Amino acid sequence: MSNANVAQYKDARMMPIQKPVPNYYPQQQQQQYYPQPNLVVKPNVKDIVEPVSKSKIQDLPDTYDDDEELVPEQDQVIPDNKMQEEEMDVSTKINLSLKLNHKILQMNSASPQTHPMLLSLAVDEIKTNRKANLDLICVIDHSGSMEGEKLKLLKNTFEYLLTLLTDNDRLCLIIFDHQAMRLTRLIRMTEKGKKISMNKIKSITADGGTDINLGMQHAFKVIKDRRWKNPVTGVFLLSDGLDTNAQYKVKQTLEYYKLKDNFTINSFGYGNDHSPELMNDVAKIKEGAFYYVEKLDQVDECFVDCLGGLLSVIAEDVKIEIKAEPSGIFPKVEITKAYGSEGMWTIDPETKTYSTRIEQLISGKKKDYMLMLKIPSSSKELLDHEKNIVLATATCELRSALKQSDIPVVKKCELAVTFFNEAEDFKDNETDKEVYLNYYRVRGAEALDTARRLSDAKEFNEAKKLLTDFKEELSNSALKNEKEVKGLIEEFTAALENIKPEVYEIKGKHTMIQKARVHMEQQSIPMQMGQFSYANCMQTEMVMKAQARKK
Repeated sequence: MSNANVAQYKDARMMPIQKPVPNYYPQQQQQQYYPQPNLVVKPNVKDIVEPVSKSKIQDLPDTYDDDEELVPEQDQVIPDNKMQEEEMDVSTKINLSLKLNHKILQMNSASPQTHPMLLSLAVDEIKTNRKANLDLICVIDHSGSMEGEKLKLLKNTFEYLLTLLTDNDRLCLIIFDHQAMRLTRLIRMTEKGKKISMNKIKSITADGGTDINLGMQHAFKVIKDRRWKNPVTGVFLLSDGLDTNAQYKVKQTLEYYKLKDNFTINSFGYGNDHSPELMNDVAKIKEGAFYYVEKLDQVDECFVDCLGGLLSVIAEDVKIEIKAEPSGIFPKVEITKAYGSEGMWTIDPETKTYSTRIEQLISGKKKDYMLMLKIPSSSKELLDHEKNIVLATATCELRSALKQSDIPVVKKCELAVTFFNEAEDFKDNETDKEVYLNYYRVRGAEALDTARRLSDAKEFNEAKKLLTDFKEELSNSALKNEKEVKGLIEEFTAALENIKPEVYEIKGKHTMIQKARVHMEQQSIPMQMGQFSYANCMQTEMVMKAQARKK
């Protein structure tokens, strides 16, 4: 990256990672040339959207400081009076760990070794009825294309959604077409509040065009101006239409409001007519999920899955750092790659520390990060006390959403590996199954994303080759009978159908954008709960109840 580009960042030491071309092939194929698609470079935001100024904030009132007052914590009714205090201590529920694909390695004087490394942030299921209260802002498209069955199902979904919110949660409703308006202030979900909200929802009619940014302006202003704040905040954006460059406008609007609050934007693309890139990009701005609602009657399942995640938040503002640890034996050990979505990781070029963050941490789930660790060649003969070598360290810092405290929770771990000398007898030790399952997961996510980009460039044959090769690798893997690998094989079988030209533009692209992100970031979607363990208990139970009520 040039010095001019570095200067664009407030802290010139923190730069986005320049992602290498992903490699999806088994070891024996890694030297083969693989042609890349003629990808379109994303344009600069400044070339698309005029800078947001106060004059461009459309017809919003001076302030949205009319949110309903929260009940003091000591006066709130707790459903579980037998709740144990230790269940509220987040520090006892979180574990940070590092491991390689092998616990034991052998020194190599001829060439360096590169191994997949797994960083896991595991969160226990919190066994209490007490949860962090929620401020939920719903931004709903009511343009003309929502007329009929779409709007009817949406209203039914909200009627059910309201039953899942408790007195101490708050809800704000915003609607938009080519204009936008706030239907309700941020009000508590008491019986009275639910009745007010439901009456407003029932009054919605479909008309007009689509301007997502106008709806999101209202949402950001509600978050900024509210006088009281619940511990967890989420935005739901639902749209079934197209709105060119809306993601860039939304990002600029967010920057204009300078919000310091932790919250997620979760987007729901309704039907096949919306832009999946747009909806996914908007969700990524604040690390939320993108749900492609292909079957309209599944919108309630998608909503409650997302809501279940928000109601399970136990920590926010999570910062994770990992770095290789040079030593006298391996002075040039280094991390060569960190798997993840675009912009997920930053790297400090001086300390070589890789950093990422999570807006909201959910109870009962794991966040697994895959990196590649390069261990340099060495002809050194190790003494017995030198054989256990620390290769990497990681730190996680977070803020509890269950207890008010200014003291962050900090977790640390290290990766220590035992090495044998070259002259010593060494039998290949067993590979770590969890590491390899996650290695396949992230490589599969990258393959789906690249195949989608190839398909965008009309290079369908190259996309087919990529998907076929990775599917074959999975089918020949020693882990081919594992549930996760079987699930990935099914995903790639479906992807080969989705890249057929007659399918791709109708729905294939939507599915592949969603699936690539689901697997890379371990996001729950209700359509895959049986195949992959990305949902926690609350999400699973809530989705099953939503499904049961339709039978």
